Amino acid sequence: MTTASGADDPRIDVSPAPPSNRRTGVLIALAAVLVLSPDALIIRLVHETPWTILFWRGLLAAISLILAITIATRGHAARAFRAIGWVGLVVAVFQGSGSALFVTAVTHTSAANALVIIATSPLIAAILSRILLAEPIPRHTWIAVISVSGAVALLFSGSLQTTGLLGDVAALAGSVSIAAAITAIRHARAVNMVPAMAVGSLISCFAAVAFGPAVPQASEQGLLFLQGSILIPTAIGLVALAPRYISAPEASLIARLEVVLGPLWVWWALGEAPTDRAMLSGVVIVTVLTIHTALQLRSNRELAPPSAPDQRTSSDQSPVP
Repeated sequence: MTTASGADDPRIDVSPAPPSNRRTGVLIALAAVLVLSPDALIIRLVHETPWTILFWRGLLAAISLILAITIATRGHAARAFRAIGWVGLVVAVFQGSGSALFVTAVTHTSAANALVIIATSPLIAAILSRILLAEPIPRHTWIAVISVSGAVALLFSGSLQTTGLLGDVAALAGSVSIAAAITAIRHARAVNMVPAMAVGSLISCFAAVAFGPAVPQASEQGLLFLQGSILIPTAIGLVALAPRYISAPEASLIARLEVVLGPLWVWWALGEAPTDRAMLSGVVIVTVLTIHTALQLRSNRELAPPSAPDQRTSSDQSPVP
């Protein structure tokens, strides 16, 4: 959902790309956000249990990703899946659980609340990277963590008076799960983890089987097909491709637009206006994340040697729930 993976690593080349490459990268990153932004709306439009949505969403996404990987590797998909190793399996488990928690969140709280809380995953990933990978956390990251924590607390205080608390908790757990997947990707950043996303989709699908998913109504099958077979795989591919043209922090900045576009789709189609708390929290979180990413981008440029080789690889992609 984010493109923050690798954003805090000074070894990644963040020197300005040629103008033509930067334009291409910006367009790809924008396309990824636009493709993924109706995700929450589709979940709301499908009037089925969360487990039914998760089953078909995971199954269709996995099939599409496996086909795409097979085509991209010219029939050597098995080699690509073996290459992810045990770290890839960790990514897949957290990717699958993140997807399940995201669907649960969107079906139990407002889309604005869910997306705003999920957007905190890059900062949670920074904390996990400090604990698990011994990566230093700059002062501005700690300030961002404290500021965002306050905004999330504001959201939760509003949900205590409504029925959305379960959804908010699921969104927070989903954010932690996505952050864990980002941290695992950072541990093996040289490996293309798109196959791990396919495995993660299968995991979420199999998990949903235990809760008895149903065959959706004919009128909703098209929406699930659009979501699982087209939007999610396309977004994953674009998110993986963008850092080849622009740095991961720049892609992360553009990804912040989803926090705005997702609730707007739901507002436009279903009339679900974000609450005052959600709008205030969203403004705080998006502003803090934007400033934080801009500061990290400047810091990385100062640390990167002038002749650093280009290391914008597909391993900079982050999970899409």
